[in-house]
Amino acid sequence: MKKFYFLFLFALIASISNLYAAEKTVTFDATVDKSSGTTLTKDGITLSLEKGTSTTSGSGCGPLDNGTDYRPYKGNILTISSEYNITKIVFTCTANGTAKGGPGGFKTSSGYSYKDKTGTWEGTSKSIAFKAEVNQVRAKTIKVTYDAPEETKCATPTFNLENGKTYADAQTLEITSTTADATIHYTINGGAETTGQPAAFTENGVYTVDAWATKDNLTASDHTSIKFTIAKKMNKPTFNLTEGAVYGEAKVLEITSDKVGAQIEYTIVGGGNINITKTEASPVNVTLDQNGEYMVEASVLEMDDYAKSDAAGLNFKIELAAGVPTFSVEEGTYPEAQTIALAPGEGGEKVFYTINDGTEQQYIEPIKLEEEGIYKIAAYTAATETLAKSATVTKTYVINLPLEEPYILCEDAAWLTEGANIIFASSVAAGEQKAMSKLQKTNNRGAASVTIGSAFNVGKETVGIVSKDADVAVFIVGKSNGHITFYTGDSKDEENNEVAGYLYAAGSGSGKNYLRTTKIVDPNAEWSVSVAANGAATIKAQGANTNNLMRYNPNNGNPGNPMFSCYGSGQEPVYIYLLGKTSSVSSMSVEGVKVFAAEGGVEVVAEEAAEVAVYTAAGQLVRQARVAEGSTLVNVAPGFYVVRANGTATKVIVR
Repeated sequence: MKKFYFLFLFALIASISNLYAAEKTVTFDATVDKSSGTTLTKDGITLSLEKGTSTTSGSGCGPLDNGTDYRPYKGNILTISSEYNITKIVFTCTANGTAKGGPGGFKTSSGYSYKDKTGTWEGTSKSIAFKAEVNQVRAKTIKVTYDAPEETKCATPTFNLENGKTYADAQTLEITSTTADATIHYTINGGAETTGQPAAFTENGVYTVDAWATKDNLTASDHTSIKFTIAKKMNKPTFNLTEGAVYGEAKVLEITSDKVGAQIEYTIVGGGNINITKTEASPVNVTLDQNGEYMVEASVLEMDDYAKSDAAGLNFKIELAAGVPTFSVEEGTYPEAQTIALAPGEGGEKVFYTINDGTEQQYIEPIKLEEEGIYKIAAYTAATETLAKSATVTKTYVINLPLEEPYILCEDAAWLTEGANIIFASSVAAGEQKAMSKLQKTNNRGAASVTIGSAFNVGKETVGIVSKDADVAVFIVGKSNGHITFYTGDSKDEENNEVAGYLYAAGSGSGKNYLRTTKIVDPNAEWSVSVAANGAATIKAQGANTNNLMRYNPNNGNPGNPMFSCYGSGQEPVYIYLLGKTSSVSSMSVEGVKVFAAEGGVEVVAEEAAEVAVYTAAGQLVRQARVAEGSTLVNVAPGFYVVRANGTATKVIVR
């Protein structure tokens, strides 16, 4: 007898144990299982997200509807809970380890580990909190395993439709129970019992469905019911035009139903005098060619057992515009001056234009582009009583006039006299090379093209710039505290604003290789210059900024984007080219007197005795002499001078 009771007790304990021993796993898939809030429940498992210590803007957390992953921000707390003991949680993430999005971003009290993109918690608890303490976590799936009681009763069914809702089209009711392999039973409006599902509802009416679930060896579920209405209604018509749009041309409005053969009732009011109310078969096409605002309202009429649709509305505007103006010359690069005539577009009478974003003006006479430069002309045809103004047409013209005389390679810093015009270039090699452009970028100077070729300097063949792009910058040499300054009056920034000023070395330290312009001369805008035998110039700013050597960078890490800037060392040398001949910028020939620059001074050839005065570019008298008939050399030091004789002046540079 004792043995019998022992066996009975053992069996009872085993049966109770089995009652609670069933394990279940619930999988949350971020692409499917979503919540517009911060809480999501599925099959008895709840995910709850709270802000914690997050500093993320807005609410600081959630919602759980990202569509790709569940995303606790750094500082957020994700709590996973159930009424039963959870034994295992597996996160599958988008990144590895502690990287942003990886499972290593989580910390919890105990039982958690991670490897690569997978984080795993194991233990026994009804609620586990995971804090994204290390980094943001992005989990594509979360699998939760828990100890669930063995089922003795079928789970109550649920419905895919909403209780109390009215549907405007046929519906399919799906009835499901979480009890595996359960049979679904239901009645419709108290009628005969039906098993299986889904159930289709194609007729208009009010429906009450009562449902329950059964399974062998389990008690039947509780009954549950849903009530809904099918009131089929035609879908709203659609329009081919866009709500709130403004159209610059006549439009054909198309109104369409998704039911073939449906009748559309519509009203169109707008334009100058349009007021249409009609009923036509879908699709409806109406041409609208008057300026003004339009309001459209349309419905699809009842068809078969579908009621008339709700009204669809549309508002838009038509602004018929004049044609765009025409230009007599196509945009492009030209080696000579151009004259541009503008003509109004179709329906227009007047044209307005700007040049290089300047003051807008009415077109009266042809536009003459006579000086070297880049010209952006933007023009439109003005509005009339019946037409809006046209779209703006912009054309760009580059005028590259031939050089009257070449820029000669500077072979001696003494040639850089006050008032001289110079170009900074990248090379002495023949052919197309780069020179400093008029473009002042944020921290450096842009580059444009020049052509290097042969030039003659007082009978001596040398290297010179024989042609240049219009956007090559020409600098004026000045003097300050015994050093040289370089002034530009026509430079522009990347937004086309004027940035006239003196070049200066603007940076110190790693990566701050800056060359900019400044309005005021300071030591960083004062330069020392020396020239090597090969023509390469060492140009060094005198101020405290340590990146002070002007150099050429052929690509700045980006081929096709060369620049000129200042560096502490490295990059490529700069070459200076000077306008005119270095030993004879010009000569003068007036009645009875000829003046030439010569080695060591100024040569004066006079038919009879004459007064000659030699001045610096600043106006200081250097030498004054009365020369005799014949040739006389007036000795002066190398430099830039103005020579006056018989009331006429000329500029010369003496080596």
